[in-house]
Amino acid sequence: MGTNQFPLIQTLNSLGLQLQQTITSSGSVTIPAGISWVFAIVIGGGGSGGSAGGGGGGVSMGWTPASSYATIGAGGASVTGLSGNIGGTSLYGIIMGGGGGGGGGAGGLQPPTAGGLYGGAGGGGANYSYGPSPTTVYFSGAGATPYTGGILIDYNSTGYPSAGSVQFGFSTTQAVLGNSQNGWSGSGGMINNSTYFVPGTGMSSGGAGGSNNAGSASAPVPAAGYFTGGGGGSNYNVTVGGSGGSGNNGANAGGTGGTTTNQSAGGGGGYLAAGSSAGTGSTSAGGAGGSGGGGGGGSNNNGSGKGGNGCVLLYY
Repeated sequence: MGTNQFPLIQTLNSLGLQLQQTITSSGSVTIPAGISWVFAIVIGGGGSGGSAGGGGGGVSMGWTPASSYATIGAGGASVTGLSGNIGGTSLYGIIMGGGGGGGGGAGGLQPPTAGGLYGGAGGGGANYSYGPSPTTVYFSGAGATPYTGGILIDYNSTGYPSAGSVQFGFSTTQAVLGNSQNGWSGSGGMINNSTYFVPGTGMSSGGAGGSNNAGSASAPVPAAGYFTGGGGGSNYNVTVGGSGGSGNNGANAGGTGGTTTNQSAGGGGGYLAAGSSAGTGSTSAGGAGGSGGGGGGGSNNNGSGKGGNGCVLLYY
Protein backbone atom coordinates (compact mmCIF):
# COMPACT_ATOMS: atom_id res chain seq x y z
CA MET A 1 0.00 0.00 0.00
CA GLY A 2 1.40 3.38 -0.98
CA THR A 3 1.87 6.36 1.24
CA ASN A 4 -1.49 7.89 2.14
CA GLN A 5 -1.68 11.69 2.08
CA PHE A 6 -5.01 11.94 3.88
CA PRO A 7 -4.55 14.39 6.81
CA LEU A 8 -5.72 11.86 9.39
CA ILE A 9 -2.84 9.50 8.56
CA GLN A 10 -0.34 12.33 8.80
CA THR A 11 -1.82 13.32 12.16
CA LEU A 12 -1.54 9.80 13.52
CA ASN A 13 2.05 9.55 12.35
CA SER A 14 2.91 12.90 13.95
CA LEU A 15 1.60 11.56 17.26
CA GLY A 16 4.03 8.67 17.05
CA LEU A 17 1.38 6.14 16.01
CA GLN A 18 2.17 3.78 13.15
CA LEU A 19 0.06 1.38 11.14
CA GLN A 20 0.82 -1.92 12.85
CA GLN A 21 -1.84 -4.28 11.50
CA THR A 22 -3.99 -4.45 8.38
CA ILE A 23 -6.73 -7.02 8.92
CA THR A 24 -8.65 -8.39 5.94
CA SER A 25 -10.44 -11.45 7.34
CA SER A 26 -12.44 -12.16 10.48
CA GLY A 27 -10.57 -13.85 13.28
CA SER A 28 -8.34 -13.45 16.31
CA VAL A 29 -6.05 -10.45 16.69
CA THR A 30 -2.85 -10.39 18.74
CA ILE A 31 -1.95 -7.10 20.41
CA PRO A 32 1.46 -6.77 22.12
CA ALA A 33 1.57 -6.80 25.90
CA GLY A 34 1.28 -3.35 27.42
CA ILE A 35 -0.96 -1.96 24.65
CA SER A 36 -4.42 -1.37 26.11
CA TRP A 37 -5.83 1.15 23.62
CA VAL A 38 -5.45 1.39 19.85
CA PHE A 39 -6.66 3.78 17.16
CA ALA A 40 -8.78 1.82 14.67
CA ILE A 41 -9.96 2.72 11.18
CA VAL A 42 -12.76 0.30 10.33
CA ILE A 43 -14.09 -0.06 6.78
CA GLY A 44 -17.23 -1.99 5.86
CA GLY A 45 -17.77 -4.09 2.74
CA GLY A 46 -18.66 -2.33 -0.50
CA GLY A 47 -22.17 -2.67 -1.93
CA SER A 48 -22.66 -4.69 -5.09
CA GLY A 49 -23.92 -3.12 -8.28
CA GLY A 50 -27.32 -3.51 -9.91
CA SER A 51 -27.72 -1.65 -13.18
CA ALA A 52 -26.21 1.21 -11.18
CA GLY A 53 -23.04 1.05 -9.10
CA GLY A 54 -22.74 0.01 -5.47
CA GLY A 55 -21.62 2.49 -2.81
CA GLY A 56 -18.22 2.38 -1.16
CA GLY A 57 -17.91 0.75 2.24
CA GLY A 58 -18.42 2.96 5.26
CA VAL A 59 -15.51 4.36 7.26
CA SER A 60 -15.55 4.85 11.03
CA MET A 61 -12.58 5.55 13.25
CA GLY A 62 -11.58 6.31 16.79
CA TRP A 63 -9.84 5.06 19.94
CA THR A 64 -10.98 1.74 21.30
CA PRO A 65 -9.82 -0.68 23.98
CA ALA A 66 -7.63 -3.33 22.37
CA SER A 67 -9.64 -6.37 21.33
CA SER A 68 -8.58 -9.93 20.53
CA TYR A 69 -11.05 -10.32 17.64
CA ALA A 70 -12.02 -8.48 14.46
CA THR A 71 -15.03 -8.93 12.21
CA ILE A 72 -14.60 -8.06 8.53
CA GLY A 73 -17.73 -7.29 6.52
CA ALA A 74 -18.08 -9.12 3.22
CA GLY A 75 -18.75 -7.21 0.03
CA GLY A 76 -22.30 -7.36 -1.30
CA ALA A 77 -22.97 -10.37 -3.54
CA SER A 78 -23.44 -10.05 -7.31
CA VAL A 79 -26.98 -9.90 -8.73
CA THR A 80 -28.65 -10.04 -12.15
CA GLY A 81 -31.70 -7.87 -12.87
CA LEU A 82 -32.11 -6.82 -9.24
CA SER A 83 -30.89 -4.17 -6.87
CA GLY A 84 -27.43 -4.80 -5.48
CA ASN A 85 -26.78 -6.02 -1.97
CA ILE A 86 -25.56 -3.92 0.95
CA GLY A 87 -22.05 -4.76 2.13
CA GLY A 88 -21.44 -6.30 5.54
CA THR A 89 -20.48 -4.41 8.69
CA SER A 90 -16.89 -4.54 9.98
CA LEU A 91 -16.19 -4.32 13.71
CA TYR A 92 -13.18 -3.92 15.94
CA GLY A 93 -13.62 -3.12 19.61
CA ILE A 94 -16.23 -0.37 19.80
CA ILE A 95 -15.69 0.92 16.23
CA MET A 96 -18.05 -0.21 13.44
CA GLY A 97 -17.92 0.49 9.71
CA GLY A 98 -21.14 -0.10 7.76
CA GLY A 99 -21.51 -1.55 4.28
CA GLY A 100 -22.02 0.42 1.11
CA GLY A 101 -25.51 0.52 -0.42
CA GLY A 102 -26.52 -1.63 -3.38
CA GLY A 103 -27.04 -0.09 -6.80
CA GLY A 104 -30.55 0.08 -8.26
CA GLY A 105 -31.44 -2.54 -10.84
CA ALA A 106 -33.88 -3.96 -13.37
CA GLY A 107 -34.09 -0.81 -15.46
CA GLY A 108 -35.70 1.18 -12.70
CA LEU A 109 -38.03 -1.49 -11.32
CA GLN A 110 -35.83 -2.07 -8.29
CA PRO A 111 -34.76 0.76 -5.97
CA PRO A 112 -31.23 1.53 -4.85
CA THR A 113 -30.43 1.16 -1.17
CA ALA A 114 -29.00 3.63 1.29
CA GLY A 115 -25.65 2.95 2.85
CA GLY A 116 -25.69 0.54 5.76
CA LEU A 117 -25.60 1.90 9.29
CA TYR A 118 -22.29 3.33 10.45
CA GLY A 119 -21.09 5.25 7.44
CA GLY A 120 -21.85 3.34 4.23
CA ALA A 121 -22.18 5.32 0.99
CA GLY A 122 -25.41 5.17 -1.00
CA GLY A 123 -26.02 3.03 -4.08
CA GLY A 124 -26.71 4.65 -7.43
CA GLY A 125 -30.23 5.03 -8.80
CA ALA A 126 -31.12 3.09 -11.96
CA ASN A 127 -33.96 5.24 -13.25
CA TYR A 128 -35.92 4.02 -10.25
CA SER A 129 -39.07 6.07 -9.95
CA TYR A 130 -42.49 6.27 -8.39
CA GLY A 131 -45.64 8.09 -9.40
CA PRO A 132 -47.22 8.50 -12.84
CA SER A 133 -45.52 10.58 -15.53
CA PRO A 134 -45.18 13.56 -15.92
CA THR A 135 -44.67 13.90 -12.18
CA THR A 136 -42.46 10.84 -11.78
CA VAL A 137 -39.80 11.22 -9.11
CA TYR A 138 -36.38 9.60 -9.46
CA PHE A 139 -33.98 9.12 -6.60
CA SER A 140 -30.71 7.61 -5.45
CA GLY A 141 -29.54 5.96 -2.24
CA ALA A 142 -28.48 8.18 0.67
CA GLY A 143 -25.23 8.00 2.57
CA ALA A 144 -25.16 7.02 6.23
CA THR A 145 -23.58 8.77 9.20
CA PRO A 146 -20.53 7.14 10.78
CA TYR A 147 -20.42 5.54 14.19
CA THR A 148 -17.48 5.76 16.53
CA GLY A 149 -17.53 4.71 20.12
CA GLY A 150 -14.08 6.22 20.65
CA ILE A 151 -12.83 9.78 20.45
CA LEU A 152 -13.27 10.90 16.86
CA ILE A 153 -10.84 13.45 15.46
CA ASP A 154 -12.91 16.38 14.20
CA TYR A 155 -12.66 16.60 10.42
CA ASN A 156 -15.56 18.98 9.79
CA SER A 157 -13.05 21.26 8.08
CA THR A 158 -12.89 18.79 5.19
CA GLY A 159 -16.42 19.77 4.24
CA TYR A 160 -17.83 16.30 4.95
CA PRO A 161 -19.20 16.47 8.50
CA SER A 162 -22.33 14.39 7.91
CA ALA A 163 -23.91 12.01 5.43
CA GLY A 164 -24.96 12.89 1.90
CA SER A 165 -28.70 13.21 1.32
CA VAL A 166 -30.63 11.24 -1.25
CA GLN A 167 -30.91 12.92 -4.66
CA PHE A 168 -34.38 13.63 -6.00
CA GLY A 169 -35.44 14.78 -9.44
CA PHE A 170 -38.79 15.24 -11.22
CA SER A 171 -39.13 14.08 -14.81
CA THR A 172 -40.75 17.39 -15.75
CA THR A 173 -37.91 19.59 -14.50
CA GLN A 174 -34.96 17.23 -14.07
CA ALA A 175 -34.01 19.31 -11.07
CA VAL A 176 -32.13 17.90 -8.12
CA LEU A 177 -34.22 18.65 -5.04
CA GLY A 178 -32.22 16.88 -2.37
CA ASN A 179 -29.72 18.47 -0.01
CA SER A 180 -25.98 18.12 -0.42
CA GLN A 181 -24.82 14.95 -2.17
CA ASN A 182 -21.55 15.08 -0.25
CA GLY A 183 -21.15 13.99 3.33
CA TRP A 184 -19.01 11.77 5.52
CA SER A 185 -20.42 9.18 3.09
CA GLY A 186 -21.72 10.32 -0.28
CA SER A 187 -25.15 9.69 -1.74
CA GLY A 188 -25.51 7.69 -4.95
CA GLY A 189 -25.82 9.28 -8.37
CA MET A 190 -28.78 8.81 -10.69
CA ILE A 191 -29.97 9.09 -14.28
CA ASN A 192 -33.16 11.10 -14.56
CA ASN A 193 -34.47 10.76 -18.12
CA SER A 194 -31.58 12.10 -20.23
CA THR A 195 -29.68 13.85 -17.43
CA TYR A 196 -26.93 12.27 -15.36
CA PHE A 197 -26.39 13.48 -11.80
CA VAL A 198 -23.04 12.66 -10.24
CA PRO A 199 -22.86 10.82 -6.92
CA GLY A 200 -21.59 12.47 -3.77
CA THR A 201 -18.32 11.79 -2.06
CA GLY A 202 -16.56 12.00 1.28
CA MET A 203 -14.71 9.29 3.17
CA SER A 204 -16.62 6.91 0.88
CA SER A 205 -18.23 7.80 -2.44
CA GLY A 206 -21.65 6.78 -3.70
CA GLY A 207 -22.31 4.48 -6.64
CA ALA A 208 -22.97 5.94 -10.08
CA GLY A 209 -26.43 5.91 -11.62
CA GLY A 210 -27.34 3.49 -14.38
CA SER A 211 -30.02 2.51 -16.88
CA ASN A 212 -30.77 -0.31 -19.29
CA ASN A 213 -33.34 1.47 -21.46
CA ALA A 214 -32.61 5.20 -21.36
CA GLY A 215 -30.16 7.57 -19.84
CA SER A 216 -27.64 10.28 -20.40
CA ALA A 217 -25.10 10.76 -23.16
CA SER A 218 -22.18 10.45 -20.74
CA ALA A 219 -20.77 7.44 -18.94
CA PRO A 220 -21.98 7.21 -15.32
CA VAL A 221 -18.80 7.65 -13.27
CA PRO A 222 -18.63 8.14 -9.48
CA ALA A 223 -16.35 10.52 -7.65
CA ALA A 224 -13.23 9.46 -5.80
CA GLY A 225 -13.52 8.72 -2.09
CA TYR A 226 -10.89 9.50 0.52
CA PHE A 227 -10.98 5.84 1.58
CA THR A 228 -13.41 3.90 -0.65
CA GLY A 229 -14.81 4.50 -4.13
CA GLY A 230 -18.25 3.59 -5.49
CA GLY A 231 -18.88 1.43 -8.55
CA GLY A 232 -19.56 2.76 -12.03
CA GLY A 233 -22.97 2.56 -13.69
CA SER A 234 -24.05 0.87 -16.91
CA ASN A 235 -25.93 3.04 -19.40
CA TYR A 236 -27.76 1.99 -22.56
CA ASN A 237 -27.07 5.22 -24.41
CA VAL A 238 -23.28 5.33 -24.20
CA THR A 239 -20.60 3.19 -25.83
CA VAL A 240 -18.42 2.79 -22.75
CA GLY A 241 -19.54 1.54 -19.35
CA GLY A 242 -18.71 3.82 -16.44
CA SER A 243 -15.42 3.47 -14.60
CA GLY A 244 -15.44 2.99 -10.84
CA GLY A 245 -14.41 5.74 -8.44
CA SER A 246 -10.93 5.61 -6.93
CA GLY A 247 -10.17 4.80 -3.30
CA ASN A 248 -7.35 5.62 -0.88
CA ASN A 249 -7.29 9.29 -1.90
CA GLY A 250 -6.82 8.34 -5.55
CA ALA A 251 -4.04 5.80 -5.03
CA ASN A 252 -6.26 2.84 -6.00
CA ALA A 253 -8.05 3.43 -9.27
CA GLY A 254 -11.52 2.25 -10.18
CA GLY A 255 -11.86 -0.41 -12.86
CA THR A 256 -12.79 0.58 -16.40
CA GLY A 257 -16.06 -0.21 -18.13
CA GLY A 258 -16.74 -2.21 -21.28
CA THR A 259 -16.38 -0.67 -24.71
CA THR A 260 -19.61 -1.08 -26.69
CA THR A 261 -23.18 0.12 -26.19
CA ASN A 262 -24.88 -0.90 -22.93
CA GLN A 263 -21.69 -2.25 -21.43
CA SER A 264 -21.08 -3.21 -17.83
CA ALA A 265 -19.18 -0.89 -15.51
CA GLY A 266 -15.97 -1.10 -13.51
CA GLY A 267 -15.73 -1.63 -9.77
CA GLY A 268 -14.70 1.12 -7.36
CA GLY A 269 -11.27 1.23 -5.79
CA GLY A 270 -11.01 0.07 -2.20
CA TYR A 271 -8.60 1.31 0.44
CA LEU A 272 -6.27 -1.62 -0.19
CA ALA A 273 -6.62 -2.38 -3.91
CA ALA A 274 -7.89 -1.07 -7.23
CA GLY A 275 -11.28 -2.05 -8.60
CA SER A 276 -11.61 -4.68 -11.32
CA SER A 277 -12.55 -3.75 -14.87
CA ALA A 278 -15.69 -5.06 -16.55
CA GLY A 279 -15.55 -7.50 -19.43
CA THR A 280 -15.93 -6.20 -22.98
CA GLY A 281 -18.60 -8.55 -24.39
CA SER A 282 -22.30 -7.74 -24.61
CA THR A 283 -23.05 -10.22 -21.82
CA SER A 284 -20.13 -9.27 -19.60
CA ALA A 285 -20.38 -8.91 -15.84
CA GLY A 286 -19.61 -5.76 -13.88
CA GLY A 287 -16.21 -5.35 -12.28
CA ALA A 288 -15.71 -6.22 -8.61
CA GLY A 289 -14.92 -3.56 -6.04
CA GLY A 290 -11.37 -3.44 -4.74
CA SER A 291 -10.32 -4.91 -1.40
CA GLY A 292 -11.00 -2.56 1.46
CA GLY A 293 -14.58 -1.57 0.65
CA GLY A 294 -14.78 -0.74 -3.07
CA GLY A 295 -18.30 -0.70 -4.56
CA GLY A 296 -19.21 -3.16 -7.33
CA GLY A 297 -19.82 -2.04 -10.90
CA GLY A 298 -23.26 -2.11 -12.51
CA SER A 299 -24.37 -4.45 -15.28
CA ASN A 300 -27.53 -4.86 -17.31
CA ASN A 301 -26.54 -8.16 -18.84
CA ASN A 302 -24.80 -10.88 -16.89
CA GLY A 303 -24.29 -10.15 -13.23
CA SER A 304 -23.15 -7.04 -11.45
CA GLY A 305 -19.81 -6.62 -9.73
CA LYS A 306 -19.58 -7.77 -6.12
CA GLY A 307 -18.43 -5.34 -3.48
CA GLY A 308 -14.93 -5.49 -2.05
CA ASN A 309 -14.55 -6.93 1.44
CA GLY A 310 -13.90 -4.50 4.28
CA CYS A 311 -10.81 -4.18 6.44
CA VAL A 312 -9.50 -2.93 9.79
CA LEU A 313 -6.40 -0.75 10.22
CA LEU A 314 -4.82 -0.64 13.68
CA TYR A 315 -2.49 2.14 14.81
CA TYR A 316 -0.56 2.06 18.08
